[in-house]
Amino acid sequence: MNVPLITPNELLAFEPTQSLVVFDCRFDLMNPSAGRQAYAAGHIPGAHYLSLDDDLSDHSIPLAGRHPLPSPEAFEELMCKHGVGPDTHIVAYDHGDHAMAARLWWLARYFGHSKVQVLNGGVNSWQTQGLSLTEQGTALPAAPGLFEANVQPHMRIQFDELRGQQAGLVLLDARDQPRYRGEVEPIDPVAGHIPGALNMPWKTNLGNDGLFKTPDALLDMWEPYVAAVDRTILYCGSGVTACVNLLALACLGHDDVRLFAGSWSEWCQRGGPVEKS
Repeated sequence: MNVPLITPNELLAFEPTQSLVVFDCRFDLMNPSAGRQAYAAGHIPGAHYLSLDDDLSDHSIPLAGRHPLPSPEAFEELMCKHGVGPDTHIVAYDHGDHAMAARLWWLARYFGHSKVQVLNGGVNSWQTQGLSLTEQGTALPAAPGLFEANVQPHMRIQFDELRGQQAGLVLLDARDQPRYRGEVEPIDPVAGHIPGALNMPWKTNLGNDGLFKTPDALLDMWEPYVAAVDRTILYCGSGVTACVNLLALACLGHDDVRLFAGSWSEWCQRGGPVEKS
């Protein structure tokens, strides 16, 4: 799957005989119950709900940031529970900022499943097209899927490896500029950024309509870094919004850029050096 985005009309075009599972990933960092409430109030018909906290993270892992990655076993069990198998096409969506959906998109690929896309514009684009939502819950399949997690270690970098190679890497911080500069820090205990990192705020990938910018517009933004994608590392606060930057690069054909999954929150927990500017 080399086209990471899908439109509402393309989603509607799936044949009933095709294996498709749609996941609603709406979540609010400041109000963790808001996503589930939004799902109950209305979601794309047939969609299953996944929570960033409860399903797409494992908070039992120490010193791995605010949203540690789930284990291969946990993610495999989650996908099987929702009927995902090796031939299943996964579509993820959220409110429309793409961060939570991009997290699932990255996780599925990290665990070896390439048939995954993000709904461009999320539930907002679905409704803009005049398509309806439903309050009816989606039942779990009677038979579990046969998903098998196959970790792709080349897609991420660990803290110790990052510290050891930091001087030779291009680090891109996806957080908003005030957080990157260390002027404010509403979530993590330390303000600032990893020394030497440059700032590429994740929201700059989106146009005023909430959709991803065109490939030409994305290339204008990312061209300075494209030549160095093999040594580029993306991070954010906790490994979520950086996935939007990864999604943008995948739209340009660069789907092998590495993520520092623990991101700034893990860097702080492990006492990494801090830079402010």
